[in-house]
Amino acid sequence: MPKDEQGRYLAANSVVSGADGAIYTTVMMHPEHNLTEMVAGKITGAVYRWTPTTQKFEKLQGTEFNGNNGIELSPNGKFIYVAHMKKLSKLTNTNPAKVVATSELNYGVFDNLHWAGDKLITAGSRTKNCGETMTYDCLKDYHITTINPDNLTITPLYQGKYTQDFSGVSTVLPMGKTYYLGSFYRDKMAHFEGK
Repeated sequence: MPKDEQGRYLAANSVVSGADGAIYTTVMMHPEHNLTEMVAGKITGAVYRWTPTTQKFEKLQGTEFNGNNGIELSPNGKFIYVAHMKKLSKLTNTNPAKVVATSELNYGVFDNLHWAGDKLITAGSRTKNCGETMTYDCLKDYHITTINPDNLTITPLYQGKYTQDFSGVSTVLPMGKTYYLGSFYRDKMAHFEGK
């Protein structure tokens, strides 16, 4: 990852690669920002792309959001999907990128994104206990949600409760009817059987 103007390294969050060898990564927070600013909705991050031609990561203009998190590419490589807190955006894979569609999650935050068949899937914290102000203390329960990649229509799949043993759900991997959940708080995984 490149350094910023003051020589501080940027921290990559999620990564995806394209069929052409390009690598895309989200930076959730540039070094001059903090978690309080991100949770408050301030623009803190962006998407960066490395290509075999450029041999360096370059910021894609137009991808600046608050809390850039999960990232995926469309199968044809023409679109980039970026999760950023309570929103998900579909952008053109150009520089500058253009927002094609945006969806907002009214019950949680989007986190990591993955393909599950012909849909995108995400898991993340629920915001039910947050009220008007979102803080990390209120982001304990979790959701699993599928997303139509064409128009970003969201479909809730499952909503779960925080437990002492498992919280901080940030990713989901579906395998048949079993869903494996990863956590950024714990060094363990959980799973459940879907219907």
